[in-house]
Amino acid sequence: MTNPADANGIITVMSHGEIMEQGTHAELMSLNGTYARRQTAALLSNPAPSRQVPMQVLSLGLSRMGTASLREALNTLGYRTHHGFDVQDFPKTSRGWDRLAEVKWGKESQGRGGMIEKLDFDQLLGNYSAVTDAPGWMFWEELVEFYPEVGLYFFCPCSVAATVWRG
Repeated sequence: MTNPADANGIITVMSHGEIMEQGTHAELMSLNGTYARRQTAALLSNPAPSRQVPMQVLSLGLSRMGTASLREALNTLGYRTHHGFDVQDFPKTSRGWDRLAEVKWGKESQGRGGMIEKLDFDQLLGNYSAVTDAPGWMFWEELVEFYPEVGLYFFCPCSVAATVWRG
């Protein structure tokens, strides 16, 4: 099975011949135990486990505000730009962002203190030198903090948008 989330039944996590955890994928993820940690590591894993190119542009604007055009312009200038389209086109990337959202706003925020580390973004965006569109803008505070060397920033009223997004 390539994705345990697609399992129809019970998943059993064993260590040294003993059952450590057992349940459906959703149940095991909600426990935030061994299974959840392994899944998080697998979902955030990338052929490039660390930053391969420096982050140079953070365009943290809302979708439908010219982000696709900006992506094309940045790519033409030689930047490899992460855009919301990448989330649609690459399910692995989507799951990585989903896990970061859970850490920041979901149930996991209690277990991990809502802390996201630079390594989380390096694993997810390590091959990109620019970020625009969603879901990047939802993590604008972390991205600005973790990449102070970035020379170009484009912002929107993200705090208002984040409030709307979270409901």
